[in-house]
Amino acid sequence: MKFYESRKAKYAFSCGSVWGLLLMTRPTEAVWISIPSIFFCIYTVVVFKQPIKQKIIISNYGIFPAILFIIICIYLHYICYGWSLGPYLSYSLDVGFDRRLLVTNWIEMVLGSQPTHEKYYGLAYNFWWVLPGFAGILTALICDKTRWHIHILVGGTVIFHWLVYLCYRDLHPEGLWRYWNYHYFKWTQPFLFIYGIFFMRYLFNKSYIYRAICCFSIVMLMSCWNFSLKYIIDSNNKITVLSKNEIYMTNGMQSPLDILLIPARGNFNDIYRNNYDFYQHGRWWISTVEFKAWPLYGNIALSPLKEFPAGAALLKLSSEITVPIGSRLYISRRVFHFGIPCMVYPSQTVCMQINKGE
Repeated sequence: MKFYESRKAKYAFSCGSVWGLLLMTRPTEAVWISIPSIFFCIYTVVVFKQPIKQKIIISNYGIFPAILFIIICIYLHYICYGWSLGPYLSYSLDVGFDRRLLVTNWIEMVLGSQPTHEKYYGLAYNFWWVLPGFAGILTALICDKTRWHIHILVGGTVIFHWLVYLCYRDLHPEGLWRYWNYHYFKWTQPFLFIYGIFFMRYLFNKSYIYRAICCFSIVMLMSCWNFSLKYIIDSNNKITVLSKNEIYMTNGMQSPLDILLIPARGNFNDIYRNNYDFYQHGRWWISTVEFKAWPLYGNIALSPLKEFPAGAALLKLSSEITVPIGSRLYISRRVFHFGIPCMVYPSQTVCMQINKGE
């Protein structure tokens, strides 16, 4: 903010240095934060009236430390892994992001995991300031005319970060709470808490109360969603248990909204962390990267994490998991409903049962 207010080279240098330090400790977050930050810095340099020479000097002061830290990071990475990406970066790039998962993950991770996963409360339940914080960001952007630039940078970065990570393929309620993957969102929590306080201040200010209510209503409309699971009976997709570890589907699975329910049991790690072999449309698909399995009320649930082309499919389970021969298997589909989220009313019918339909 000092850079915006003074437009001095020393503050540009500080901005570049802080970003570089973040790159060394949390490289993924640095990438996403850099996008709104770069636009903000460009706006600061370009819009205000200064000699061209001064603008170039300020820009160089900001860019130089950032480039220096990038070189240091590349050198340290080279010492550890050579010119390869290394196991963690390679895995993360293989997993990747998919914008089509945004709505699904918003419901399952933020609002409550039922009925598509066992009972895990969402981020908005465990961190109660999340939804008021988003409302506070919107309210501050509308009401705080003198510091709008701060809210665009800070609030915009927080929202952008959530949008990106809710599209991450390897984000599941089990990992979120059993393996503490909520750390993906941890740096945003203090900001959302502060914006939640801002929201309460605006709400109890007569000058801003109606705008605050409107912003909160927008967040509530985004939060009043849940899933039901509905059996999809497809005569063209016959599912057969070939052996205790093999399942054959004549037309496979195509959509990330689809879930194959398998009446098999095993301990949590055998189900959730095991690698499965899944063959469809002439290729093997990668477990965890392109499809995922998890325990679901005495069954195993398996779902694509991206669109699969139609075709015959063969699923091979691990030796620790067995399926009774002759079991009848169905593919179920997530169906969106506007209504009370499962974290608020988990015992409602839509959150508890699978509806059989055509």
